[in-house]
Amino acid sequence: MTKDVGAALAGYLSMIVLVLGFFWLAYAVLGADGVFEPASFDVTRTWIAVSTVLIAIASTIGGIVTVAARSHRRSVTLLAALVLVSGLLLTTQELNAPDDPTGGMRMAPVTNVEAMTYARQPGPIAIVYTLIGVAGVLFGAAIRRRPA
Repeated sequence: MTKDVGAALAGYLSMIVLVLGFFWLAYAVLGADGVFEPASFDVTRTWIAVSTVLIAIASTIGGIVTVAARSHRRSVTLLAALVLVSGLLLTTQELNAPDDPTGGMRMAPVTNVEAMTYARQPGPIAIVYTLIGVAGVLFGAAIRRRPA
């Protein structure tokens, strides 16, 4: 069981590193005006589309890493459960977020940290990201699965 937990944590850590790196790169490429609607912290459809693809890629790689570390169904199940629970916690946080101190008004320039702190996305998209994360983990595990 300890090896299963370790494999799931390796997959989850790889996902975190990839998501942070991908999002940093996407923000650098798109810039604040490509990520946010004019004069606000509401994210654009472009950002939602890019985020969806990047989450799918990161979660697929997370599934692959988990199976590479330990080819056991329990490892993948643990990772999928971890992604689901953490995603639901983040969704709850997103839906219950207090109003930001900027009043929703964005002034230039916006640093990466400010973008992460104040970004506002439609509530249901956080649920979609979670489901894509779980599906990506399962997909990654399925394409990497090796004989037991």
